[in-house]
Amino acid sequence: MNSHLGKTILGLCLMIAMSVGLCSAEDKPVKWVTASNKMMQEVINKRVKQFEQEAGVKPVKQIPETQVEHSKKPDVIADEVLNKKDMALPDDPIIVNAGEVSSGQSTQYEKFIPGFPLSEEKVITLDECLKFAFDHNPDILTKRAVVAQQETKLRQVLSQYDPTLSLELSQTNSMNRTTPYKPAGSTQSLFNISQTLYDWDQRRQQYVATKESLEAVTLQLNAAWIDTAFSITKAYYDLIYYQWLVAIEKDDVDKAQNNLDVSKGFYRSGAKSKIDVTQAEIELNQSQIDLENAENNYRDSVYGLAKATGMDKSMVENRVTRNLLLVNSTIPQRDDAVRIMEKTHPAVINYMAFIRSSLSFAKAYEYQRHPTLAGQAYYGLEKNTQLDMPNMPFGDTWQVNVTLSFPIFRESVVYPKADEQRAIAEQYKGQMKSTILKYLDQIDSAYTDMFFSRNRERIADREVKTALLNYKLAYKRYKMGVSTIIELNYARDYLNQARKHYLSALYSRKNAEASLFNAIGQIDPQK
Repeated sequence: MNSHLGKTILGLCLMIAMSVGLCSAEDKPVKWVTASNKMMQEVINKRVKQFEQEAGVKPVKQIPETQVEHSKKPDVIADEVLNKKDMALPDDPIIVNAGEVSSGQSTQYEKFIPGFPLSEEKVITLDECLKFAFDHNPDILTKRAVVAQQETKLRQVLSQYDPTLSLELSQTNSMNRTTPYKPAGSTQSLFNISQTLYDWDQRRQQYVATKESLEAVTLQLNAAWIDTAFSITKAYYDLIYYQWLVAIEKDDVDKAQNNLDVSKGFYRSGAKSKIDVTQAEIELNQSQIDLENAENNYRDSVYGLAKATGMDKSMVENRVTRNLLLVNSTIPQRDDAVRIMEKTHPAVINYMAFIRSSLSFAKAYEYQRHPTLAGQAYYGLEKNTQLDMPNMPFGDTWQVNVTLSFPIFRESVVYPKADEQRAIAEQYKGQMKSTILKYLDQIDSAYTDMFFSRNRERIADREVKTALLNYKLAYKRYKMGVSTIIELNYARDYLNQARKHYLSALYSRKNAEASLFNAIGQIDPQK
């Protein structure tokens, strides 16, 4: 009994002692951990200052400890960090004013993609390219020559309405076989005028057909110019795209070089291992390769714009473009676009002119079976003399003729030519339908691409914002020594890819807009 009571009292004493000991033990680790964190932070701060002095990197304010308390949610912490003014790194090349090379307007996207230094005398505009091509492009000059040829044919047809004037001078000598021989001669000076009085619309049909042909080839010239302007616009957008891509890759190289400098500073201070330096060097080499590829593509785009405009490449290279990728054009509704295409596109309505021309030529051939009424008049001086009587005076002579000609049989010539022109008209009808279907498909594809590109643009907008925040946080964490170079490289690569995605979305949208304007037969008025 007593032994059991003693054991019970001894057990209670041990439990009380253990509980007291545990409570005191819980306080000690907390105080020790807090002190240890402060000591570690001081060591890190000393190392950061050391490598900043060795690497020449400007110091960045450390994130206050209150912002990394575990009681706050990660998104709240990120918002607080992003709103701090000291988050913009002193030498950070992310925020560059791209508005300097835009059309003068300020946009919310200027900080997302690095811009270029701009000098007004080195700017090449799309208007300049179009104007040069209109005056010098070989394809346009060829089409203009075709129009000039057709204008000459129209003048030839119109000349049939003009009277024909002529002046004839003649001297005739003859010898009669008589006894004795009596030589004789005649001298004439005649002024002739002839005119077709009426031909039952033969000339009018030829004039109408030739005039329609002139309208058709003029529309062909306009259609060729729209296609040429479309090619130039696309080539200009290519040049903008690769100029921006080069700027993005240069910025990425700068970041990779900066990361390498930071890792070297850590390595010299003993805070990081050699692997960080190696990883940073690998990333820098890869960034330099990407930059070389972008610069090579930029040179190709220079040649492409020079070829499209007919310029020498020296007129294009080393010149910066306007930021037209940031310009939003006014886009018509789909049904309005289709109506504009069908009623105004030169490549469509030129077939209508060719159809009318062919049918008019068919009528002109058939009208050749009609009679023709023509008139002729001449007046002159004439002298008939014998050679032994040279002083015989001149006498007046004049004559008026009216001729009515009736073709007897011309069906074997007239009808085959008329049927040929009608067949040509049917061929033009088929080509016009095919062209309309082609442009309808181009219109639908353009609207689809614009819708897709605008969605991509919105997503890429958020992606770039996230990537900017992610890179700044990763850069801060690495400089504080609490992350690895791998995390920083991932953040840099993510930012680089996000910028490319955003640039690609802008580029795709502008190409889709250009394709739509080409399909409806217009040039982007907000180029």
